[in-house]
Order: sequence, then structure tokens, then C-alpha cells
Amino acid sequence: MKKIILFVLLYSLKFSLYGQSTYIGLKAQSNVTEGQTNALSQSYWPKFQLIDNVLYVPTVNGIYSKDVNALSDTLWNLYGFSGVPIRDFIKNGNQVIAITNNFNDSLLVYSNDGGSSYTYRSDVHFVDPELVPSESNTTIHQIAHNSPSFDTVLVSHHFGISLSTDTGNTWSLLAEYAPEYQYRFIDFNPVNSQKLYSTGEDGFFSSYVYASSDGGDTWNTMHSVFNDCVHLIAFHPFEQETYLIGREGRISKSTDGGVSWSTFDLDPYLYVYQFKYDTEDPNIVYASGGINGEFDIIYFLKSTDAGDTWSVLHQEIPGNGNVAQVLDFEIIDDGIVYLTALGGLYYLESSVLSTDKISDEKVQIQLYPNPVWSNVTLRSSEIIEELTICDNLGRVVRSEIVNSTTYNLNVESFERGVYYLHVLTHSGKQLKKMVKN
Repeated sequence: MKKIILFVLLYSLKFSLYGQSTYIGLKAQSNVTEGQTNALSQSYWPKFQLIDNVLYVPTVNGIYSKDVNALSDTLWNLYGFSGVPIRDFIKNGNQVIAITNNFNDSLLVYSNDGGSSYTYRSDVHFVDPELVPSESNTTIHQIAHNSPSFDTVLVSHHFGISLSTDTGNTWSLLAEYAPEYQYRFIDFNPVNSQKLYSTGEDGFFSSYVYASSDGGDTWNTMHSVFNDCVHLIAFHPFEQETYLIGREGRISKSTDGGVSWSTFDLDPYLYVYQFKYDTEDPNIVYASGGINGEFDIIYFLKSTDAGDTWSVLHQEIPGNGNVAQVLDFEIIDDGIVYLTALGGLYYLESSVLSTDKISDEKVQIQLYPNPVWSNVTLRSSEIIEELTICDNLGRVVRSEIVNSTTYNLNVESFERGVYYLHVLTHSGKQLKKMVKN
């Protein structure tokens, strides 16, 4: 027992050495679990925005705001849409179009006075029985607009991609598809409004990037990989055909408009949810996200070669309880403000951005065969102390004491689907994704 306690203390100390984040509020309002109730959509993934030095955060109770020069306390102003669960929005002055986290009605709200008053818009299109498949629902997942034209709005929803050219009054369906699982990203190319993109995960856990070069009239699959999900695209600020895509445990890059891709495998196995290019040097890129399952370690990654290679910039276990993972972040005054899934917002001090990468000896862990029918083998360069297996919802389905470098696991009784193996060695924890056929 003393050895176990000592290990836990040493492991916690290892991460607390890097713990420099300060909690800055909105834990209750922006909690993802609170946004996933029986009355609301089960895919609530809010994103915040930095506009003219003001942070705007969509929450289950409206949009909150705060000046970036006032991050020393946890007080926030309720900007607009009081009591409305907001998941995403676009803003131009006092004009705001927001999508709610409702999935039966009241899907879009519009305000021309900064959210003080608002009207609901164009619900008819998104519940039209001629458009909505019987097995579908009416959730709207993301919204984007064609800057500088605020009137042109793009949304992804459960039966396709729709476009409005009159700030959401009327809509036309651009693409009809049903990825069935996760809808993660929709946007215009920032330098070519005729190029549109959508990403996520469809079918039986296969990633996709759909692209259109003619304003949405026709679409093609620009990227697809089995047993993966593309969470977002980051567009290079100067090179129109250069993209980064955030995946599960990987970051891929294309310099030819998506014709070919190079991939960097991440350690830890981070699901990448956001990128940010350095405003002065696009060779410097930051990324963050989360590890699926039970762990609450915050990670930030950094690339100094425009996304070709990546290293861990910062890692910590926050001291404010369960935070889950980083959904979104912004670089502010050479520091980082980030939004977590369960713990609200945090500020990470600027010294982190100039620190050297954290370099621990990598433990090589192999998992084969994968996908698996009945028996799978884990082989590690270091003794595996414990193994915890979670399903795709994070529920523990098996936990084993191993104490060996090789372990044979019978999964014949497991249901078909994706599982996550949390592997504990003396050097720390690693996550491996397993597909049961």
C-alpha cells in the first residue's frame, strides 16, 4: 500500500510541476454535461470567440463576455440570449446569429441589438418532412459565415449542409448526407468563398473531410480514414492550399489542397480539437484537445515547422477538480485562455509559451491485431502495471493488474465497437484505441 501511495504522489508531482493555469470562471454555465440533457442535443461542443479583445463564450444559459484585460477574477457579463442554450454563433457589431442546443424546435436565434432581444428564424427548413429523413433529427451543429459578407451563412446539421444569403431568413440545402455519428466542422476557405469544407466521422467510425470548390453545388471526399475522426481544419494564413487537420491521436497536413497528406502520430494519443497559428510567424502552431476516457490531464502541443512535427508544450493536472478536456483556446498576450468540457475557463500564463518541450522517454506499446475479433496482444518496452478498458462512452468494462511486458486479452465477449485501453507503466499512462469487429 505504501508503494502505491508513493507512486501516486510522485505521479501527481510530475504533473503539478507544470501546473500554472488559473481558473477564470463559467464552470457551471459552460459545462458540457449540463448541455447534454433529455431536452437538449447530446452533442454539445461549445466554442468561444475573441472579437476586439473581448471573449464571447456560448453556454447553456446564453452568451457570456469578458474583456481580456480583466482576466484576474471569475466575474463574467451575460452578453445576450439569456436562458437560451447556445452552442455556436457569428457576430458582426450588434448583429448576432446563433444556433441553439435545442433539437426539436427554436434552432436558430437572431438579434440586431447584441442579444438583448431576439427572434427565432427559419425553423421550417430544418424540420421540413421532405428534407429531413425519418431516422434523422433537427439538430444544427455548427455555423460559419463568408467574411466580410455577414448575410451569407453556412450551417451543418443532421441531414446535410445548408446555406442562407439573407442572414438566416431562408435556406437552401447544399448537400444531403447522413454521417450518422459526429459532425465536427463546417467553414468557408478564408481566401476563397467558393471553397467549402465539412469534417467529422461517419459510417462505422470512419473519418471524412468533404470539400466543395463551387460554392456547394458539388462535393467530393478530400480525406477518409477508417477508425478515426477529423475534428477540424486549420487553414494556413497565407497559403491557400495548405491545411492542417486535427484527428484522433494524429495531425495531418496537406500542401496541395488535400490531394496528398503527411501525418504525425501524437504521443500522448490526443484527440485534437483546436489549432492556432502564431500571428507573427505561421511556422509556429499550437494545438490542444483531450484524451478520451477517464483522465483529466491538460495538454498543449507546439509545432515550429508549420505542423510537420509536434512536441508537448505543456501538461498539467488542474487543481480545480474534473475538467475533462480542452474544447477551445486562444492565444492572448502571449498566454493561453482555454475552455474545458467540464471545468469552465482557465488562463495559462505566458511563460509556458517560451518553455522548452517536455521530453520524457517514450514507452513503446504495441497492440495487435487491430481491429480484433477475439484475442489481442499488448506488448510494451516497459512493464505494464495496470490495464483499464473503457467503451466509447468512457465506461469501464474491464480492469486488470498485469505486471508484465506482454499481455494477451480475450475480447470475444465484447460488443462490436470502439474501446480505449488505458495502459499504466512506471513512466505514466498511455491510451490505445481498439476496434472490436
